[in-house]
Amino acid sequence: MKLHYVFLTFIILLSISVFAQEKLLYKEEITLVVEGFKDSPTVTYTLEAIGTLWANSSISTAYKIAEEIVTGNSTSQEHKGYRIFWEEAPYDPFAHGFYKLKTNINTNYVYFDFRDCQFANLSFTPKYSTDFRIKYNAVTDKFSHQDNSASTYTEIPDKGLVRIWEIKNGNPITSCFQNFWQNCLVIIDDGTDNPQLIWGPIPDFEATGYKIYRAIGNSSG
Repeated sequence: MKLHYVFLTFIILLSISVFAQEKLLYKEEITLVVEGFKDSPTVTYTLEAIGTLWANSSISTAYKIAEEIVTGNSTSQEHKGYRIFWEEAPYDPFAHGFYKLKTNINTNYVYFDFRDCQFANLSFTPKYSTDFRIKYNAVTDKFSHQDNSASTYTEIPDKGLVRIWEIKNGNPITSCFQNFWQNCLVIIDDGTDNPQLIWGPIPDFEATGYKIYRAIGNSSG
């Protein structure tokens, strides 16, 4: 009986160890960290899609919300974050699209534009190196980002927009996305209660304004 008990205990401990090691085999594309807290709070990061999403090249109705919980202060915490949708990893997935990022402990938020064929797209080459980090600092109430090849973080303005090709020092390509120019307009709130229009990325072009037309009456002519 004692031998059976010892054997059962060994199996349970081995199972726990294998599960823990199995999760460590995976690597998230976006690593989430926090710093500046006096205690060790539970911080929930939420990534929420705005507008159309693409899974590789096809329009998708999935991957609209991704959440991850980070506990305590750590600027080097691994295995807390999000995975690109095609990765088989134990993290919430995201896709190619425009997202709002926020936490549960502050009112600040930022936007990320992942609409670039070179970012984590299985059906397109060449590709960027995928991984990067996002950090929230409780003292400054600021988000910042850091590419895995960079030595320092870059602070993001309140309600600011970060484009993946800026993090990767590239030029955006959108030709792989299905019906992109019919689905690339998004509307965001920059914190002034005035809607801001964000068009799709065009290399070597930056819009300085938009003309908006309003139909009068019910006529379609």
